[in-house]
Amino acid sequence: MTIHTIGDSHSCSGWYGVIEHHLGSILCYTFGKEKLNRCDIRNFNIEDGDTIIFCLGEIDCRCHIHKHVNETIVYQDIINNIIDNYFEAIELNVTTSQLKLKNIYIYNIVPPIQIKNTLENPAYPFLGSDEERKTYVLYFNKKLKEKCIEHNFIFFDIYDNYVDKNGFLRKDLSDGAVHIKNGIYINNYVNKNIQRTLRCKIKYGISNNNIDVTQICLSKCIINNILTIPKGDFARSDIFSDPLPNVLKSIFLEYDDRQEITIDLHMT
Repeated sequence: MTIHTIGDSHSCSGWYGVIEHHLGSILCYTFGKEKLNRCDIRNFNIEDGDTIIFCLGEIDCRCHIHKHVNETIVYQDIINNIIDNYFEAIELNVTTSQLKLKNIYIYNIVPPIQIKNTLENPAYPFLGSDEERKTYVLYFNKKLKEKCIEHNFIFFDIYDNYVDKNGFLRKDLSDGAVHIKNGIYINNYVNKNIQRTLRCKIKYGISNNNIDVTQICLSKCIINNILTIPKGDFARSDIFSDPLPNVLKSIFLEYDDRQEITIDLHMT
């Protein structure tokens, strides 16, 4: 099972061990309105059994919602409309692709920043006060969570881990601007909630006598999304047990004939 993130720059900020599909500086509003014309997951080499995490909405909350609020239109109505179209576009993508996905996650909007300590990009100006933008983000996340329940999606919620005592993005975990840089809590969520699988079997022993240790590797040998099998029979047997005492054993990777095997020679 492969994990894919799809969306704006937050789909490639703080993530480890996923395939990132960056759509550019796209609004959740635009994604929802233009649907397959803006994003068609059939173009992304996603397979049955994979998991998708959609990451959109932060730019809307920071740069756009405030300018549409007036005496007759409240921010709740604007956000409700954006999210309705967002989920319609996701459902259309899933239906059209005919993929049998393992899970669909909707990533929370990350905590907002404070104008006083964050450099503003003139192309994406901060609209509304800090407190107003915080209100938009909190309501946006509230509606995302409700819609996930309605559509049987999963709300990817690590918001509280990245918020400071004032309710804004923690500077120590950010890139100094609006993105998460230190993905420790994103990675913890993935490892805890999204079951990883490998597209090969890992076996331990000799060529004609070995045991399948794939699941043990997944549960005990991954640190920071890197699978590391220790060297030496003593260390390996301590993890995997010893199928052949006093015999020098090896690690075998077993692929079926449907899988292409690619080895990056720069890494060996």
